[in-house]
Amino acid sequence: MKALELPIFFENESTNELSKLGIDINLDDSDLRMCTFYNIDLITPYLDEGISYTHVHSCGMEFICNLNYKQVKQLIEG
Repeated sequence: MKALELPIFFENESTNELSKLGIDINLDDSDLRMCTFYNIDLITPYLDEGISYTHVHSCGMEFICNLNYKQVKQLIEG
């Protein structure tokens, strides 16, 4: 697989504190960073508050990408 750069959600100080308190966080409140993947094992659709995202599974870890499943699949298939 060629390298693929995707926008991935990351917790920040604010969302981390809310998460520690057991409060659900909105993905829009998270930081969005570009990440380069060299190995993607699986992608699955992910729906949050009616918005379509993609779960990216890589090397035993899961990431949430702000692109929808169809967009990520097209990028992978090139």
